[in-house]
Amino acid sequence: MRPRILRSVAAASATAVAAIALLTGTAAAAPPAPAPVTTRSVSFTGSGGITLHGTVFAPSNSPAEATRRPGLVMVGGSTSAAHATPATTALRPEAESYARRGVVTLVYDKRTVGYSTFHHDYAQLGDDALAALRALDRQPGVDPARSGLWGLSEGAWAVSLAAAKSQDVRFVVTIGAAGLPPARQTGWTDEQLFRHAGLSGSMPGAVNRALRLVSSAGLYPAADYDPLPAWRRLRQPVLLLWGDRDRQAVPAESTRLISAALAQGGNRQVTVRFLPGNHDLHTPTDDGFPHTPTQIPGAADLVAGWINDPSHTPPPGLGTSSPTPHQLTASRPLAPINVGLEIAAATALLAAFASYPATAATRRLMGRRTAPAVRAPARLLAATGLAGTGLSLLYLVFLVADTGGYTLGPLLGGRTLPWLGLQVLAATTVAATVATAALWWRRRDGGGAVRLAILLAGGLLFIPWALSWGLLLP
Repeated sequence: MRPRILRSVAAASATAVAAIALLTGTAAAAPPAPAPVTTRSVSFTGSGGITLHGTVFAPSNSPAEATRRPGLVMVGGSTSAAHATPATTALRPEAESYARRGVVTLVYDKRTVGYSTFHHDYAQLGDDALAALRALDRQPGVDPARSGLWGLSEGAWAVSLAAAKSQDVRFVVTIGAAGLPPARQTGWTDEQLFRHAGLSGSMPGAVNRALRLVSSAGLYPAADYDPLPAWRRLRQPVLLLWGDRDRQAVPAESTRLISAALAQGGNRQVTVRFLPGNHDLHTPTDDGFPHTPTQIPGAADLVAGWINDPSHTPPPGLGTSSPTPHQLTASRPLAPINVGLEIAAATALLAAFASYPATAATRRLMGRRTAPAVRAPARLLAATGLAGTGLSLLYLVFLVADTGGYTLGPLLGGRTLPWLGLQVLAATTVAATVATAALWWRRRDGGGAVRLAILLAGGLLFIPWALSWGLLLP
């Protein structure tokens, strides 16, 4: 959609929402006219001595209006790093919105050293957030006694750790915070996406099994991280926000778990609000699954109003404290999987299938050949077995690594086209195993008994392996 159309739709939506609010009597008092914003670049030293770069957004003041204002450091979610979108770009609309409402806001790009698809250290990210807060407190016009942290999604884990560690954090705002371990949250998120996309059959179970394998192998970053102890230690005022169509944070469970953890720690300065939005509190489309560029009308007023109020009372009429977002299904812990057995099985399969073409050249040099009637299905078995085993694992790991990216592509019969292709390869491998075994048994004088036996062993092992991964299931 073109930008002009998007702006028109956003303006029309905002007007409609305002009109409905006035008719129903739920509109808040009109906020003051937004102020213009100035920006300046900053650099600071994060955890481990790494230099991080960001942008400060501040309201423009005339000399007579100059005063020290609340400060806010924004920490983005995992999508900013995973999809190569700098936080200073992805979070700029929110930062400008807060600055126009009197909050000096710092957004910085997440580290690339020590943070990758297979490694996250939330304590390190929390230390980066504290370093950013110190940098913000040194900026002109910022009141360090009223500066705090804002975290979106994964950023909520970082800012809760930072606030539990340092009383220099005067308040905490989170959007789409998850109260569950990352791997469990991801399993639930995948389930919601697959159901919404119309995915059916064996593929959802295969992706969940791949997630279990990656997690058990230690390749899923901080898979078992428990966010609740940090919330129990947090004493500062907290504003917890979720969208009513959040399909990533397991919102109903997370609301209950985080609120209970704060209460267990004795924190009574907690405000919970639910807004009509998706995971990042943007205008929801397609039931909240895709990311959209348009902020929810009133969301910035709620956050800035809560920050600016010394008692941290949210503006009236913005958001609701109940009911909690609806979850179609409950999350489930991921059962561990025997990594050693899976590696051994995959290695045995690849070795068995690769042995046939590898020895073919040697036999050819020695002038020894397998009977043509056996050679044809054996070649097919070796080729489809190698491709089916290797490509299946690569595709499943890709889907796990791409969680949140929603790159399923078109579906046919409730399956993605790559998965259908892998199932065809698996069925062809089984058929080639049967054909090779039958022809070899009838023509045992064809030679190459040992290498054919190894190849057939691979074909036989492939059947239970493919069944376990759903490749031979509907």
